[in-house]
Amino acid sequence: EQTEKMLHILSQAIGGIVHDLGNPLTAVQGGAETLQFFLQESEPDKEMMQEFAAMITDGAQMLNYLRLSLMEQTRVLEGKPVPVELKPTSIKHIIEAGTHYQKPRFAVGRHIVLHGEEMEVCVDEMRFITVFMNLIGNALKYSDGQVRVTWQTKGEQVFIAVLDEGQKGQGISQPQAEKLFVPFGRLDTHAQVEGTGLGLLSVRKIAEAHKGEVYIEGHSDGTNASATFSTAQGTYPSVLEEGFLTAFVTACPLTVLSEAGEVKDFSAA
Repeated sequence: EQTEKMLHILSQAIGGIVHDLGNPLTAVQGGAETLQFFLQESEPDKEMMQEFAAMITDGAQMLNYLRLSLMEQTRVLEGKPVPVELKPTSIKHIIEAGTHYQKPRFAVGRHIVLHGEEMEVCVDEMRFITVFMNLIGNALKYSDGQVRVTWQTKGEQVFIAVLDEGQKGQGISQPQAEKLFVPFGRLDTHAQVEGTGLGLLSVRKIAEAHKGEVYIEGHSDGTNASATFSTAQGTYPSVLEEGFLTAFVTACPLTVLSEAGEVKDFSAA
């Protein structure tokens, strides 16, 4: 029975990603056909050619992220460890990429605010981008207000939070939060929205491979009239901001995220 459920979940994941291939494939195909048209002209418009070349690159990158996402979900189902290849990269670049590569049907018309100082971190760039593609994508799918992404250092940790205003004034409650980040974990209230629950589990595994964790901050009954809670295993300061009902937080030690534990701040440069 468990094997059948796993196969069903994997089938859903594959089906979802196959559906998502449409937009980037159209971008790659359309960009390539347009470039061929320009190349036939005696004096092609170089600026337009660069624009369509960028469209092809963007579409190809999205296809690569979708490929990696499916690989990670399969790895989670099989119980395999997540390999990470650490290299220095801009944390802002990671968040911007996670924001950029969103499904148009959820992202169009939505307001996503990014806030944090520039810093260089040492992570597996591709996998961390898929983390925030997933977390930001979930915030867009399951909320109807502003989505805000913040990043900051506190003590020996860096915290990256994806905050949302909930849906119709209702965020994720504490009992609901405890059902997430586990195999096949999905909320009944989200049953009508596409998803398998594997995405959040793979997010958790990637964070743990960086010696960190991902957790939820919110209000016990999902409204701001109730007390706040955190599902974190460690003891951390709150990053939940006023006006937001839920925060999905990724916390990692600076000694892992930055070589020699150093954070470079380029904001004053």
